[in-house]
Amino acid sequence: MSRPATDGVIFDLDDTLFDCSGQLTAPARRRAAAVLAREAATLSEAEAFRLQTEWSAKTGSTEAIREIARVHALSEAALNEALAIYNTPDVPRIIPFPDAISTLEALKAAELPLTLVTSGVPDRQLAKIDRLGMRPFFSTNSGNLYLHDPSAEGPSKAPYLRQAAGWMALPHDRIAVVGDKPESEIEAGNRLGMTTILMKAADVVSLPRAPDQTPDFEIDCLGDLTEILL
Repeated sequence: MSRPATDGVIFDLDDTLFDCSGQLTAPARRRAAAVLAREAATLSEAEAFRLQTEWSAKTGSTEAIREIARVHALSEAALNEALAIYNTPDVPRIIPFPDAISTLEALKAAELPLTLVTSGVPDRQLAKIDRLGMRPFFSTNSGNLYLHDPSAEGPSKAPYLRQAAGWMALPHDRIAVVGDKPESEIEAGNRLGMTTILMKAADVVSLPRAPDQTPDFEIDCLGDLTEILL
């Protein structure tokens, strides 16, 4: 595909700008699995971890934990404990992908407006941004950071992609969306007529399951964006 005519970029955060699966998601699932297995007589920690991994690909991590609790008839108290220990706001030290900051700086230097649309518990997502040192690029004060809470608002990112496009004051066909999930930001971006770029740097990469989930481009590292967009 030829180089797209792009005047602005929307980024996802988890597994797009840093290795969330390796640094945060796997440890969080192990914590939740311990709680779930303790409360469910027929569920081992290994199985609770496996189910979280499998079901979260379709529903998101929080809803996967809820479904495990429902299937195993766990109490509301047990469910809340598993969710709380999974989504603890105390984010440990994390680092961005090696070329994340330099790529953001290059795009910003080229005067492309940048926005971030991230899904998860809002306070935890904000803590991640702080730990990653990305406040100079994305903040609610500047208006280019959008916090999508799937538990309260449903799984679709499309409304936030529209808001990000409005902030950039650009038509959809002049915007690129960069994310790691074909069923989330890639599908939403395609349906909105944006250029979609699938980031494949994380160890676990979802595969497109429908035509709308097929990206326009695929990249293995963020540095590839400069070749595509600049």
